Formats: sequence, C-alpha cells, structure tokens
Amino acid sequence: MSDFRLKTTVDPKVLHQVFLVCGSEWGQPDPEGFATFQAKQLVDAILKGRAAKAFYLESKDGEIASVCVVTQHKAFYKDGAAGGIGVPDPASFGIEFCVYVGEVQGLKLMEKLVRKAIAVTEEEVLKKELEKSSDKKGSFRSMVTDSEGRVDEQLATYYLGKKYVWYLYSAIKTAYSKFGFKAYPVDGYIVPSAVLDSEAAEAVKKLLGGKGTDASVPGKKLTLLDGSKQQDVHLISSILQSKELELLTDLNKTLFHSELAGGRRSSSSLTNVQTALSSTRLGSQNELSAVAEKFGGAQIDPTSPKQSGVKKKSSVQNLAMPKFFLQPEEANLRKQHASDVPRTKKQGGEEYYGHIKGAILTNELQQKSYYVLWSQIMDGKLFIVGSGELKVDPFGVLSDPTRVEDQFGRRRSSFTGLNDLGGFNFSDLELLVSTAVLVGKKRSPELERIYVTSQGLPDTVPAEVLYDFFINYLPRTVPNVVKKEDDGAKESNTVEYVEDFAGDQHLLPMAKRFGIESPEFELDWIASGSLITWG
Repeated sequence: MSDFRLKTTVDPKVLHQVFLVCGSEWGQPDPEGFATFQAKQLVDAILKGRAAKAFYLESKDGEIASVCVVTQHKAFYKDGAAGGIGVPDPASFGIEFCVYVGEVQGLKLMEKLVRKAIAVTEEEVLKKELEKSSDKKGSFRSMVTDSEGRVDEQLATYYLGKKYVWYLYSAIKTAYSKFGFKAYPVDGYIVPSAVLDSEAAEAVKKLLGGKGTDASVPGKKLTLLDGSKQQDVHLISSILQSKELELLTDLNKTLFHSELAGGRRSSSSLTNVQTALSSTRLGSQNELSAVAEKFGGAQIDPTSPKQSGVKKKSSVQNLAMPKFFLQPEEANLRKQHASDVPRTKKQGGEEYYGHIKGAILTNELQQKSYYVLWSQIMDGKLFIVGSGELKVDPFGVLSDPTRVEDQFGRRRSSFTGLNDLGGFNFSDLELLVSTAVLVGKKRSPELERIYVTSQGLPDTVPAEVLYDFFINYLPRTVPNVVKKEDDGAKESNTVEYVEDFAGDQHLLPMAKRFGIESPEFELDWIASGSLITWG
C-alpha cells in the first residue's frame, strides 16, 4: 500500500478516468462511452444533492491501480421494534453505498481500498449527522455525546444503523463477507433461444409485424417500449412506481403466516389465501393440504369439556426483524442500458432493438395488461429485470398503455374470471418471455440464452407454478427446448433452474450494517434479487 496513494475525487475529468478502469470490465464493448456516461450520471447525482465520491489508488507513476465508487441511493426502512403500520420516511434512511470495483493489482489491493472507502465514508457520515443535529433533548447529538462532547461510537453506530446501510452486487461470490457484507442468494432460470421455435414466438413476430395487433392472434396487443421516446420512459417510470408501492406494502407487514408464506419477495412476505390454495396439492409440506392431512383425524366431541385430539399451534407469528428495500428508479435502470446500443452495433445486431427496454402485452379478453422489462448486465448477459401485471391508472393515463385503440369493440369473454378462480395464464407469460428472447436475438444474432431471477417474475404467481412453467411446460410445448438432464442438451436449447446465481452468473446481492464488520446480523432485504431496484 505504501507504493500507492489513496485519493478521492468528484472532478468530472478524473471521474472519467476512474470509470474507464471500471469500463474495461463492465463497459464492453465501448469502455470510453461507458466512462463518459457514468461520469456524467455521477456528477448529475452530486449536483442534485446526493452523496457520491470515487476512491482510487494511484501508483507512483500516476496510474490508477484500483477504484471504488461510493454512491447514495434512496431506500425505505422499517425497524423491527416498530409496532403498527407506518410509512417509513425515505429521507430518514434513504442512503445506500454501492461499491463498484475495478482492480489491476489483485484482490489484496482491492481489499485495502474497500476497507478504507468504507471507513472514510462512515466517518464523514457521522461528522455530517453531528453537524446538522441540534443540542436539544432527544436529538442525535444529545444521545451520542457526553457532557464533555465526546462521542460514544457504539451508540452512534446503533442509531446510524437505522438510517444507513451498505449494499452491492458481488461478481466474486462471498469475497466481500470479510468486510461485513452478508449474502442474500438469488435463484432463477436460464431460458434458451430455442423458445423462438414456439408458436408463442411466431405470434410475437406477427404482432410486431402488424404494429401491435394481428388478425391471427385475436385479443392480443403487443407494444415495445422504446427508451429513446419520452412517452415510453414515463410509462417505465410508472411501472417502477407501482413496484415501489408493492414493496412498501411488504415492508409494512409485521405478521408472518408460515403456511401462507410466498418466500419470493422476502422472508416476511405474505401470499394471499387464493394463491396458497391454487398451489396446494396433497403431500405438500408447507400448504393448507398438509394442515388438513395432519389434523384431519382429530375427533372433536362437542359434549366433552376436554379434547384429547391433536391441538394445532398457531402458524401466525409477529416478526421483530428490521427490513429495508431499495427504491426502484428509472435513472438507475437507465444506467444499466448505457452500453445497449454500442454493444448491439458491435455484435452485428439491429440498432433499433438496442433502444428497446421492454414490452407491454394487453389481453383484451381479460382486460388486463402485463409488462416485461429487460437489461443487459454482467458481461452483456440479457436479464429480465421485472415483469407482472400493469396496474391501471384511475386517472386514465395507463388506460390504453399500448396506445392502440380497440377498433373491434368485441364482446368480453364470459371466462375472464379465470385468474380470479385460481388459474394462471401460461400463454401470456410465454409471450412475454418470447418477446424478451426475440429482442435479445435481434440485438445479438449469436445470443443463446437469457436469464431471469425468481424475483424478476410476477409476484402474483407462486414459485411452484413458475417452476412448473419453465421446467415442465416449456420443454413440453416447444419442440427444441429440453431439460438439462435430457439428451442433446446444450446452451441454446436447455431451460434450467439455477439455485444460486452467484456461480456462473456472477450475481450475489450483499448488504452490510453501518459500522459493523461482522456479516452475522438480522436484516430482511425485501426483493434483494429484483434487478429492477439495482442502483
């Protein structure tokens, strides 16, 4: 470390050089364009009042050896001890520090830089909080300082831990645990390009060829979301706002039902009764049928004062665990798209599709619309970062999100209540997935597969049903799609469930409590695997 000098900067020119180092790993095939875009984004964030700074180690020759960029983002937090339902103030927590690392001299050098960046940042945060706090009773300063003005660092860390958190997405598995980062593993699916041989993919091509509609695909409308059009950008922002409200609902849930747990958004998320019943089957270990089987034999005699049958313990629990989630923001999603067009050009794809960030599918029969958003991250891998039902705006802004009028005025099907009866529409989900793969193939003709985390899929569909869709339904309905264990399996035709994306996918969300170096702590990160909140 003595051969290197620790420096910090917010200077645009130096930031460009810093991001150029990062771009060699994250910004291919255009590191220069990546550096220009990221430096501008960081400067804009600073000008808007967000804390951000680049740390780097400079050699004696003036070369940047390792970099670490610390940025501020908004988040929502709820203390586990807080009772009732309250809306957290995003300004009172609201900050996370995302660490991007570009290294030249090896992991040891990076370790020293990250430790120093964390220590310096936490020291600055403490100083800032003390400066803006008053001397009134109950203020932060009065609670953490004694009569002589000395700061109780342990007490200060406790209070600041309710307001600040560190997070990052590790590409090197659990290497950051030595700094106090706790892993939140992500599962998901790999979808092969062979799904384009399906009837659903042919329907997508016809819909796009007919500007959203086609007579051979009745009752469906499909529109691509163009990131270069402001109207589509506003629609993406509306989708993210709806997602934020869903996450806020999860944040405020304090009761946990062990038999109705969805287990996809967070450890304390609830699934409604309809969802639980629809995925219930005999022999299940965690659903209502299991309860019925276990206690069905208990005899109840209304004339007897005492019952000898088995008594079932309540599965409703009150969880006292602090929770947080990162606020989904269109600006953060835009950063992920920075290299889309240059990468598309270099890979021989169609430039138009480099601007396409998602799609909206409208099912006229059910009078519902669904969205899918994607992004190329992690060495250019195409990820579905979000999907689900598009909530209709009561003011009419999203009443026709595809901007295609209903020319036919057709009579609505009497079976539009299918989903309300517990059914799940695999055909619409297949259309959304096929659209993502098709756009990916248009961007890169050599594309063999796309990726999606479980938390990037619709929250209204149980995990068991989604597993059945990818692992059983697709191989059964698409001629050239096979399972991993089948004969002839290869990257371009194999659909696969991945239990932990930290391996070959190099994706592991990690979080760290403020001022704590141990990764052993209780903190529920809601939607940790949802890349739509990636900052």
